[in-house]
Amino acid sequence: MSEQTWLIRLAKGLTLETQNGDKVKGLPYKTQALVAVLALLSPEPVTRLTAGTILWPKASRSQRQANLRQAIRALRLATSGADFLLANRENLSLDLSLVNLVQVQDQDYLGQFSEPWFVLYRSSESAAVKATLEGTLENREMSVVRSLGDLLEWSATHQPDQAFGIISHSVDLATSLPPQRGLALSQLLLRQGSVNHPFRGWANLLHAFSLFFCLEMEAASREFHDLRIAALHRGDYELMAMSAFFEAACVLPMGGIDLAEAVISESSTVSSRRFSTRASLRLSHGSGLVACCRGDYSTGLASLKKVVELASQTGQLYECAYGAGNMAWIAASVGHVRAAKWALDAFEKADTGAHWRFQLTSDLARIHLLCTGGDLDSALILGEEALQFAQGLQAYGFEVYLRESLARCYALRGEAERSRQELAEAHQLRKRILWKLLPWDKDRLDLALRG
Repeated sequence: MSEQTWLIRLAKGLTLETQNGDKVKGLPYKTQALVAVLALLSPEPVTRLTAGTILWPKASRSQRQANLRQAIRALRLATSGADFLLANRENLSLDLSLVNLVQVQDQDYLGQFSEPWFVLYRSSESAAVKATLEGTLENREMSVVRSLGDLLEWSATHQPDQAFGIISHSVDLATSLPPQRGLALSQLLLRQGSVNHPFRGWANLLHAFSLFFCLEMEAASREFHDLRIAALHRGDYELMAMSAFFEAACVLPMGGIDLAEAVISESSTVSSRRFSTRASLRLSHGSGLVACCRGDYSTGLASLKKVVELASQTGQLYECAYGAGNMAWIAASVGHVRAAKWALDAFEKADTGAHWRFQLTSDLARIHLLCTGGDLDSALILGEEALQFAQGLQAYGFEVYLRESLARCYALRGEAERSRQELAEAHQLRKRILWKLLPWDKDRLDLALRG
């Protein structure tokens, strides 16, 4: 390696070595992902628009470009200028006269990167390159989730037992299917598959999860409860922890704060040595949500922050995005602006863009932060777009939260009647889906009424 040459090594993740052979440390995840994209597509340049779409597929165009500038800045700071990066107002590329690229391809190649484009690249390099060069990425943001749905549909008919394993290994993507499709697929699979298959419980999880988001709350909570107990008896602690988290999430909005706390506490008494990092993080996440729903924001937000930090340190990007999104939304909705901004920044760094729930959760946080900052027009535009998206998915719980958030926007604009209309529609929807007002809800609504 000459004095002018840098080494970029792509394996499970990315490592960057200096001219002297020293590894560059502390590169943010999205900065690593940016360098990986440029390396994989070299020698072709990548437009800034395309790079932003790959790395932040669900952010607005302006937010993508702001995030991209931050990622480039972090790269320049870590490498004293990043002389190997060629950047102009339109395109980004690597100066191949200064870069040696080494690709160590094995079964976990690029496994660190979970954005949809990287998943597409791992399954078909030519398809990913073609989508990039043709500028069709906007239409492929959810292609990985849709492809998984198609695969599960085929497997449920032809190889149902194999589909159980697919769900167990890709449960994060499976639970990102639109609720109605997830429900139909899981019902078909549970009819077709072996009753005693060791991975069958993961199809039950998808079924209960889909019931949850289709607002069959009591049926979902019963199924999660039964699944949690069965998983505990079998020693499947990963499935037990996930079931406990969602069981608590089911009973919370129905007013069952004490029951939710008991479910999380009981599950957490299992020896921590039996839990994976992800399972431990999910239970801590649940504990933080319960505290916030009680109105104990100091305890709840502190717990969620620990989840985000540990998830980031251990490479659990899904758990990091999940915890950060919820922390940002809760904090922003009750006026904890500093905590909300910290969490939203962590979310932006970890989010893959493939999860509709994460998009709506982060939108809720942004709406309240925009209200706090006085940018009411942007808050209303974002809120109305998010409301239409939620209605299209029949995600009624999110519709409640979005209408209550829009009520705050209108109150701040002095449009009291429109604010009351949004609150009235949210109230009627709450009655329809049997959601109770928790202390957190009351605090949010008080903020909305005060504007």
